[in-house]
Amino acid sequence: MPSLCRDCLAPLPDPAPKRCPDCNRARILSHAELDSLSIAHIDCDAFYASVEKRDNPALSSKPLIIGGGTRGGCHHLLLYRADLGRALGDADV
Repeated sequence: MPSLCRDCLAPLPDPAPKRCPDCNRARILSHAELDSLSIAHIDCDAFYASVEKRDNPALSSKPLIIGGGTRGGCHHLLLYRADLGRALGDADV
């Protein structure tokens, strides 16, 4: 079954080892159709920020933090260049 290391993206022999021989990490991905899969990256954070700004016009000129939840609490700070000065108190940008 095709396999690769999720950290260094090295292709791995079949059967896949427990650890990547290149980087010694254990994040191995194996899938029967790995060679034919496509990857789509969707920037949902920008979408969620747009929806929040649409639903609450008071947020339209403010930077937003999108994220959180119960799966690790990862937060993404969404700033646009025009907002950066306000967010930093008009410091040199």
